Order: sequence, then C-alpha cells, then structure tokens
Amino acid sequence: MWIMLRPTFDDVAAANGFTGPIEKAQLWAGFMAAANGAMYAQVGADHARIINDGIQVALVDVARSKLHVVKP
Repeated sequence: MWIMLRPTFDDVAAANGFTGPIEKAQLWAGFMAAANGAMYAQVGADHARIINDGIQVALVDVARSKLHVVKP
C-alpha cells in the first residue's frame, strides 16, 4: 500500500509544507484514520478489527527489532 500511496503522500505533504518527520507522521495518521473509517464501512467492523489487529501484531514485531536505547 505504501508503494502505491507514497507519490500522492509526498505531493500532499509538500503542498501543505510538511517537511519534517513529525508533520509527515501526523499527516499519515490522519490518512490512516480516514482510510480505516472507509474500511469499517465497506467490510464491516468485525472484519476491519481483524485486519487492524493483524497489522498491529506485525508492527510490534518490527518495532521490537528496531528498539534501541535513547539517552536525553
């Protein structure tokens, strides 16, 4: 999905002056919230929840592999 959406995401981010990672993360979070709303409407809450739970598990596994100590 990211490969398909990245050019559009980059265009929208640039058009809105979003250049930093925090701004881009906020933009992506907004998009994902809207996409989830549409997904819930089309496939139903039970199926959408299953999909989101699967994504969450995969993301936790990726995050664990990238964890490192950050000192202030």
